[in-house]
Amino acid sequence: MKVNHIFLKEGKSLLLLLLLLFALSIYFYKDNICWFPRYIHAWSQSDHYSLALGFEQNGLDFFHPESHSLNVQFSAENKLVNEQGITAVDFPINNYIVGILMKITGIKSPSIFRIYMLLYSCVGLIFLFLLSKLISKSNVFSGFVVLFTFTAPVFTYYQDGFLPTISSLANVFIGFYYYYHYKKEKEIKFLYIGIVFFTLAALSRTPFAIFLLSALGIEVLTALKQKKLDFKIIKAFSFSISMIGIYFLYNAWLRKTYGSIFLSSILPPESISDLKQIYNLAYDNWFFQYFTRYHYFILITFLAFFGYVFHTKMDSIEQSKCSWFVLFIILSLVGALVYSILMAQQFQYHDYYFLDTFFIVFISMLLSSGRAYRYLKNKFVKIIFFAILTIASYLMTTQSKSIQNSRNKTESWDRVEITTQNFLESEHFLDSLKISPLAKILVIDAYAPNIPLILMNRKGYYVLTTSSENIIKSLTYNYNYVVIQDQFLMSDVIASYPDLLKKLEKIAGNGKISIYKKLGKKNYNSL
Repeated sequence: MKVNHIFLKEGKSLLLLLLLLFALSIYFYKDNICWFPRYIHAWSQSDHYSLALGFEQNGLDFFHPESHSLNVQFSAENKLVNEQGITAVDFPINNYIVGILMKITGIKSPSIFRIYMLLYSCVGLIFLFLLSKLISKSNVFSGFVVLFTFTAPVFTYYQDGFLPTISSLANVFIGFYYYYHYKKEKEIKFLYIGIVFFTLAALSRTPFAIFLLSALGIEVLTALKQKKLDFKIIKAFSFSISMIGIYFLYNAWLRKTYGSIFLSSILPPESISDLKQIYNLAYDNWFFQYFTRYHYFILITFLAFFGYVFHTKMDSIEQSKCSWFVLFIILSLVGALVYSILMAQQFQYHDYYFLDTFFIVFISMLLSSGRAYRYLKNKFVKIIFFAILTIASYLMTTQSKSIQNSRNKTESWDRVEITTQNFLESEHFLDSLKISPLAKILVIDAYAPNIPLILMNRKGYYVLTTSSENIIKSLTYNYNYVVIQDQFLMSDVIASYPDLLKKLEKIAGNGKISIYKKLGKKNYNSL
C-alpha cells in the first residue's frame, strides 16, 4: 500500500490522535510554554536558545553558529583576535530554523523555540503511531504507544525544551516508519527517505548515529545471507555517512578555530568499579525519571506476552518477518551500551543521555509486542487488555505530571532560578544607562554562562567558579563593564578576592545586579 494512501485511510484515526496530542500538550505545557530555560539542565538548554538568537542576529549565517558567550568552555587552538562567540556544535538545524522564525515574526521569546520543538515532536509521534499501526493493526495499541512515549517523564520534560535530542527522536520515528515500509514492500524510495531522517537525527545529535548504523547492519547481514550486494543501498548509506563525516570535519575545524561551548570528547569510566558506581548513581538519580513504575510494568508485561506468542503462536514465516525488527533492537541495544560506556561520566548527571540511546530501544521493544497484539482474538481477553491499557494510561499520565511538577519546582538553593530572576529586565536597565548593545559584559558568578548574557541581550564573558585565580584571570578579558549579582557579591565574590573592589568602580545598581567599570576606564556607551 502506498504511503500517501495510508495517510488518507488513517484520516479518522489521525484526527483522534491529534486531539490526544493536543489534550496532552495542554495538560503538561499550558503553564510553562513561555518559560525561560530553567530547572534541570538549564545550562545546556540556554546554550541552544542562545544559538537561535545568535542566528537571528548574525544574518542567518548557518556555518558560523554563535552564542552570547565570548569565552568558550573548550578553547580554540590559538587565541582569537576578534571574539564573536562562534562555537562548534552538532548540526544546528533546529536553532537555525528557530532563528528564521524569530527573524520573520520578530518574536524572540523562548516560547517560539518551545512551540517549534513540541510541534516537531508531535509530528514524530504521529509517525510513531503509523509505524505501530503497521505492526499491530490496532488503533488502540498504537494510540497507547504514543501515550506511553509522551508520558515517559524524561521525554515529557524535554519535549517542549531546547535540546536537539527531541527533534532527533522525532526524526528516528519518521525514518523508522519509512524503513519499515522498505522492509515490507522493498521499494528503494522508502529506504532513501528513511535514511534521510536517520541522517538528520545523527547530524543534530551524534549518538543517534546508532540507529542509522543499526539499519546499515541489518542490510549488510541481509546481503551476506543472500550473497548479493545492492549498489543502490550501498550508495544511499555511503552518501549518508559521507554527509555526517563532512559535517564532523567542519565541526572539528570550528572547534579548532573558535573553540566550543559544547563537549566533544568521550568521558569513559576509569575502571570497571568506576563504571559500576556510575551506573548505580545513574539508577539512583534517574531510573524512575526515565519511566514511571507503570511504564516499566507495561513494558515487561507486553514483552513477556510477545515472547509467549512468538514461541507458541507464530509459525516460521511469521517469525522470520519479526527477525529483522528484533535484530534492529539488538544492534541498537549494543550501540547504546557501547556509547553509555564511552560517555559514562555524563550518564550519572545528564538524564537526556538516556533519550539519546536507550529510549529508542525500549520504544522499539514495545513496538515489537504489537505484532503479538494481533493474536488477541478472544473478545473477553481483548476487553481485559483494553481495561489494562486504560488504567495504565491514566496512571502513567498522572504520575508523569506529578514528576514534572517536582522537576519544575523552585528550591531556595536553585542558583539557576535565582540568577534568572536577578537578571530579568536587565536589558532595559542597561539600556536606561545608555550602555551600548555592543558593549561586552563580564559577569562574575554567572553560574550558567548564557543565561545572564541572554537576559541582558549583550555578549560577554563569564566566571563560573569564583576562585581568586578565576576572577583575576577574568579581569584580563576585553570587557567594557562588569556585572555582579548583589546577592552573591560579598559571600561568593569578595570573599574569594577581597581586592576586587579596589579595581572596580560601581556606576549603577537596581537592587538585584550592579554595574561596574574598571577604575580609570572610560564608559562604553552608545556607538
